[in-house]
Amino acid sequence: MKKNAGMRNVFVFFFLLLFLPLALSAQNGASGTGTIKVKKPDDDEAYGVADQKAEPAYNFRAYLAKHINYPDSCKSKKQEGAVIIEFIVEKDGSITNAVVLRGVAGAVELEQEALRVARTMLPWKPAMMQGVPVRMYATIPISFRLR
Repeated sequence: MKKNAGMRNVFVFFFLLLFLPLALSAQNGASGTGTIKVKKPDDDEAYGVADQKAEPAYNFRAYLAKHINYPDSCKSKKQEGAVIIEFIVEKDGSITNAVVLRGVAGAVELEQEALRVARTMLPWKPAMMQGVPVRMYATIPISFRLR
């Protein structure tokens, strides 16, 4: 019988250890009226999620088709693939901080071209949070295919 009491105490200890922090954080996040406090958008923060996400204000595929210059060195080596680019869409829609998240192995020229095109894109529609334009991260694939 003492063995069961010891097991019960261990169970209660682990239960409190797991669920007490959840209960406390839920209690701290709400005011006495039962409503949750909403944080206003920060001027300098770049968001990954927003009420309305940032998007191109133009036909994006047509823009890429017109502006991408397939590097000759990659054509001759028959290098193909997709370069994943991440950047920030600023509150005015301009593109900043473009970086390569994933490139094509052995094809640095494809990465450079994808970055060039991303950095020279026309402005996008900015993301919105609570009706206010905010900075937002965006990720796009730029595909290079030989025909």
